[in-house]
Amino acid sequence: MTKKQTKQEVTAENNGHVKFNVYNGKGKSKELKTLEELKEDFKKAFEQNGVLYQEDVLDALDRIELDDMDNEELYDWFSSQGIDLSEDDDLD
Repeated sequence: MTKKQTKQEVTAENNGHVKFNVYNGKGKSKELKTLEELKEDFKKAFEQNGVLYQEDVLDALDRIELDDMDNEELYDWFSSQGIDLSEDDDLD
């Protein structure tokens, strides 16, 4: 069961994980979101839930090709925004 949380169709699941919609539009007109659009989704999810799981971020980025520099810049962005990525094990 999921609960719609934002206009970007970010959904929180009962286990606290977030499933990000990586597409803009619907049907044949849908296209992948840019990294900048996903960053906004990540930030909103973190602000709403107080946690952002690394697994959820990696799932969202699965369809986007990022090179090593892009990955480094993304993790620098998380740090500059005060967003710490958590792992499930962090809850134990």
